[in-house]
Amino acid sequence: GMSLRTNVALYHNTLHNAQIYQTLSVAGTTPYGLTNATSAEVEGGELESTFIPIKDVEIRGAYAYTDARFGPYLDYVNLAPVTNQPTVSSGRAFPFAPRHKFDLSVQYHLPIDANYGDVSTTESWTHKTRVLLALVPFTKSGAPDPAAYQGPTDTFDLTVNWTNLMQTGVDATFYVTNLTDTLYAIGGAALINSLGTDNAVYNEPRMIGIQLRKRFGGGN
Repeated sequence: GMSLRTNVALYHNTLHNAQIYQTLSVAGTTPYGLTNATSAEVEGGELESTFIPIKDVEIRGAYAYTDARFGPYLDYVNLAPVTNQPTVSSGRAFPFAPRHKFDLSVQYHLPIDANYGDVSTTESWTHKTRVLLALVPFTKSGAPDPAAYQGPTDTFDLTVNWTNLMQTGVDATFYVTNLTDTLYAIGGAALINSLGTDNAVYNEPRMIGIQLRKRFGGGN
């Protein structure tokens, strides 16, 4: 029959003497440096639900909220205009940590004779909000560089599983990752102030594959 299962988790972590990367200004150059922040706060929550509306259909959903920020630190990027000394800043976001993430998947088991095995399809969707791409936030002419961030992304995957194919003990999987071949950045480096350019690392393209596994024993 119909069923629903839900899990909820909340968390709060405090990091003392957290380390933070910054761009330093030394003799006209802009090398990177590792400095200490007084602390960092990471807090958020996770919600997971599994809903079975009818036999052979399973719907799973998940939501994650993450707020990860550094506490006060000496900011060597934003120097005082008169003394040219670092100022005190706080609240800089962690890199590679989206504030919101959603996952949704639907699994359907085909109603076929058990002698043929179990055939199921799973379609999944993942959404992530904007993320900071680099350990050191980019700036261009003193303003945030758009290349420092990846905007919201949506990806889709498809999987077809055939378990115990024809009672042979063989499991076959056909999969397509990044079904829509979405392109987005997953990393980068702030070189605009030193080399006049930024660089970025991009995600894997659409991939299609087949996996076969043979199980021995257990009556197969």
